[in-house]
Amino acid sequence: MTNIRHCGHTWLILLLTILLLPGLSARTQAEDDIKAHKTPPQRVRVGVYPFSPFAEYDDQGQLRGMAQRLIAILNQHQQQLTFEAVPVSPKRRYQAYLNQDVDAFLYENMKWGWARRNIDIRASQPYQSGGELYIAQAAPGRDQRFFEQLQQRHLVGILGYHYGFAGYNSDETFLRDNYQITLTWDNQKVLDLLQRGHGDVALMSEAYWQRFVQQNPAKASQFLVSEKYDQHYSHSILIRPQLLGQHQLDNLVREITRRRDFRQLILDYGISPHQ
Repeated sequence: MTNIRHCGHTWLILLLTILLLPGLSARTQAEDDIKAHKTPPQRVRVGVYPFSPFAEYDDQGQLRGMAQRLIAILNQHQQQLTFEAVPVSPKRRYQAYLNQDVDAFLYENMKWGWARRNIDIRASQPYQSGGELYIAQAAPGRDQRFFEQLQQRHLVGILGYHYGFAGYNSDETFLRDNYQITLTWDNQKVLDLLQRGHGDVALMSEAYWQRFVQQNPAKASQFLVSEKYDQHYSHSILIRPQLLGQHQLDNLVREITRRRDFRQLILDYGISPHQ
């Protein structure tokens, strides 16, 4: 009799196990499916054009400068988006965006052609300040008056950049028709042309000039730097509106600018946070 009861209990346990096992397996499988199908971060292609020291490319075409480090900070801070750099030229950055080859830009400003072209792109609150200076070679008797009549000077600037003296019109035909100007590709080439006497006044980002002086203090006295600026500007993140709402974008900027690695970044380059 005891054996019969024991066998009965055993069969009951086996029956319950058989009945419950599919439910347990289904729940485990559902949990595995959720984990396996977790929404991956959305890819954001950041258009990066040479803009020293914010974005520079080495001889192997590898991105260097502040943009590289800011992209790393953005990726470390959040998991919703994955930012990656895509090389573009400053002149063709608008078309690259319209063609959906890129989705965002760092160290950018709506005044630099975006608003005038009425392009649908969202700008974050500013996170960094900067400006463009006039640089000339020092010479006996040369002082700040040298920068007063720019139309009488041979200028050296960068193709695709928007300068205050020209009303932010970056069209190279307009610039060459109205000014004596040589347009090249980056700040280092601008400075090289000035030093070789291929121009009278170079236009250069304050950030690049500060770094040049830090790295070459003995050469600073060879140049005359304007006290007035060609322009003051603020930097924002520009991004495709479908990727982030305005509130999300501004929150992201607020969060990253509070981070120690961002503060170290601007300190390393002698840059000013947004004032």
